[in-house]
Amino acid sequence: MDPKKQKFESKKEFQPDITSALLDGVPVLAFFIDQENKIAKVNAAFADFVGKTKSELESLPLSDLLLDEGMKEEPGDNLQIRIATTKGPRWIKLDRSPLSDALGKTYGSICYALNTTEQKQLESIFEPLKDNENKYRLIVELMHEGISAVNKEHSFTYVNKNFASMLGYEKEELLGKSIYSFVDGENAKIFDRQMASRSQGIAQPYEVAWVKKNGQPIVTLMSPSALMDLKGNYFGSFAVSTDITERKKIEEEIKSSKAQLESKVSELERFYKLSIGRENRMSELKQKIRQLEAQLAAPKQPLQK
Repeated sequence: MDPKKQKFESKKEFQPDITSALLDGVPVLAFFIDQENKIAKVNAAFADFVGKTKSELESLPLSDLLLDEGMKEEPGDNLQIRIATTKGPRWIKLDRSPLSDALGKTYGSICYALNTTEQKQLESIFEPLKDNENKYRLIVELMHEGISAVNKEHSFTYVNKNFASMLGYEKEELLGKSIYSFVDGENAKIFDRQMASRSQGIAQPYEVAWVKKNGQPIVTLMSPSALMDLKGNYFGSFAVSTDITERKKIEEEIKSSKAQLESKVSELERFYKLSIGRENRMSELKQKIRQLEAQLAAPKQPLQK
């Protein structure tokens, strides 16, 4: 063999100490593959990601890890690839750079990979939802709070399932109905003030009591937002509703208990004052009795002639 060629051939070998140090020194998933697309060296991060030891992975054909048939022959560069791991299928974004000797002959590649499993899982959730409106609608429907929107005429144009459940209705029973159909006169006045503020773009949290389908009241904390078009014209209102009925009951109980306590304290103060007054009067009476007793016990003076 040509000594010069032999010299370069020797450089094609993956030196264990050097390659291990290079791979373990990077914070991402990394590995070397040889000319036959077999894994030559892996770093600790990649071994941990796959769930195997380094020795189990080294000399293994890369195709044994790939789950997509189209990638098994020659996995491309900068692609999302699904691989087999002990934790089940996982996704990586693979970036590979060829390694060449001094004669320009490629003898392998160094591969860097990013774990994109979570990203792919999120994409799969939203894959059926092609437009933003449907994505936002799904998020709103999954919220634990009540969500509602009304138009300029104060009729419901949208409610989520939780808001409808708060009032004891199905969503379809609320749509197109006026918000004033679900409150009493006192709370209708609250809506009058709030809707007037909203048309001016003013939005601040407020409390309102609705009448549920079964006739029972429910108190909600409303966090509103005015809806404006691109020209700044008001066309409705959007609000997040939180059921605070139990909180209001507790507040009323605390208020009632406080009033009862203050009443008891007031009674005790009156009793104390009466007791002090009685004690003072008894003391004065005792003093007068003692004075009278002293006068009666004193010897009578003979009358002067």
